[in-house]
Amino acid sequence: MTRVASPHRAPLMGELFNEIAYTYFPLRAAGDALTARFGQTTAEWGLMRSLDERGPMTVAALARSRPVARQWIQRLANQLTGDGLIEFIDNPDHKRAKLMRLTPAGQRLLRRITAASERWVAGMKSDFDERQIRLTLGLLRRLKQRLRTEFDSLKSTRHQGRTRQVPKGGREALRLRKGEP
Repeated sequence: MTRVASPHRAPLMGELFNEIAYTYFPLRAAGDALTARFGQTTAEWGLMRSLDERGPMTVAALARSRPVARQWIQRLANQLTGDGLIEFIDNPDHKRAKLMRLTPAGQRLLRRITAASERWVAGMKSDFDERQIRLTLGLLRRLKQRLRTEFDSLKSTRHQGRTRQVPKGGREALRLRKGEP
């Protein structure tokens, strides 16, 4: 089958996106294996790391920064609270939205996981040229910023006078639901 050439095709960018996605899976699996040694998941480690880097945050603020569902962050926070690794404290800016922060036990565990991660990463460093790492890091940071901008412009659409989240499958799914060709 012959592919129709499109003036909008960007095969190199498409290949880059695919490589990023396919790199994520083994990276996530390795992270899960590493954090499992400490009784945690990469998601829990990520939440603790965010609180360590940014300070106390609300569930909603952390969810927006990812972007993931608030309920997902709440579930992780509840688990970490139950484990004594984070706690909810009063928020001077809001009566009901509490702030999450690391407990001393959470800080100690985060240091242990981070140290193990740093040893693992250091073991791979010799396989890569530092200049290439810096170039790749710069490209990924620019791409991340662009994707955040794109996400903000695509995340909601107008539907029957109210804002709706774009469902899985994006605008195509919305169009098909409304019976448009």
